Amino acid sequence: MCLQKKLNIEHLISKDQKILVAISGGADSICLLDYLYKQGYSVAAAHCNFNLRGEDSDLDEYFVRDVIKKYNIELFVKSFQTEAFAKENKISIEMAARKLRYEWFEELSKENGFHKIATAHHSDDSVETILLNLAGKTGIKGLLGIPEKNGKLVRPLLKVAKTDILEYCNRNNLSFRDDKTNFETKYNRNKVRHLIIPEFEKINPAFSQNVLDSASNLKLYADFVDAHLRKFRKKCVVFQSDKTVLSIEKLKKNEHLKLFLYEFLSDYGFNYSQVLKIIISLDNQSGKMFLSDKYRLVKERKELVISKISKQEQQIYRIESQNDELIINKDNINEMRITCSFRYANEIDTLTDKKKGFFDFEKIEFPIIIRKWRKGDYFKPFGMNGKSKKVSDYFK
Repeated sequence: MCLQKKLNIEHLISKDQKILVAISGGADSICLLDYLYKQGYSVAAAHCNFNLRGEDSDLDEYFVRDVIKKYNIELFVKSFQTEAFAKENKISIEMAARKLRYEWFEELSKENGFHKIATAHHSDDSVETILLNLAGKTGIKGLLGIPEKNGKLVRPLLKVAKTDILEYCNRNNLSFRDDKTNFETKYNRNKVRHLIIPEFEKINPAFSQNVLDSASNLKLYADFVDAHLRKFRKKCVVFQSDKTVLSIEKLKKNEHLKLFLYEFLSDYGFNYSQVLKIIISLDNQSGKMFLSDKYRLVKERKELVISKISKQEQQIYRIESQNDELIINKDNINEMRITCSFRYANEIDTLTDKKKGFFDFEKIEFPIIIRKWRKGDYFKPFGMNGKSKKVSDYFK
């Protein structure tokens, strides 16, 4: 089907707006830029060189610079040291690239007056996202796929399949570059794209479209749930300048407590497992603390209190499971390596090694959170018959 017949983007962008188009040099972004330009939209382009593929990254940049010349539009290019940024911030390469990319796009938008930022995500991307979310733990929102718009960010090609994009490029004699890493199945998204979806399509050739149709159906349920959640939020949540407070008494009256808390707390970065533990804590003593990457939740006597963690406090590390290893980059040169392993008590021959700590496995809950000392922290050492000792006293 003709690309133009599949596109209905008037609700996303208009011709009196300035549009910043993210362009990698691949077929998707080349198609998007060419289509918007030929349809008379006011566009400029932005290219990120993440320096992740050696010479290929630079060749992508050269290609984009050359392509833009025929459109006679403004091009913004920025080079990132993505691996160093990922290591410094203790995040994956994929997450680092995403963070760098969108933060820069937002900067460009503010500095140059762009009304919208357009990316070339298409329907195949949305199917992959749904399956990846399904492989983990997710709620309704995770099964809706990629949203068409999120603030200034719009995705005009989201209802278009990859085959339609390639057909458009071929019909309009558009050249583009293939990212070789898109074919490497060591990445989860590529595994889904090249290995898993083809198997489902053997069962039903309409698999991808069925996933998208199911996501559209779920959106109706999600909107219904959101409407009820908004009503309940007004009853039991108080937003203050430095914290968010939830009434425990009112929470307990909600017959859909688990659903409400999961949908509400996921916006603060808390996962499903944490939500289950938070629900259990409602009937326990005060003081229990839960941490996401940027927020802490403290169970007080009558309230759950959520507050933002300062940048200094955000130096939090996680050991996800036994036999895990954590490497902390202390000063971009020296590294601190923490390993976690299981041992039976009769295998421990000494407790005097200052570089080792032994903990009762039955009392450990993963992930283990490693953070800086806070006032009031304590522990119960071996040999003290269950008595507590303040961490501050131990380090004196």
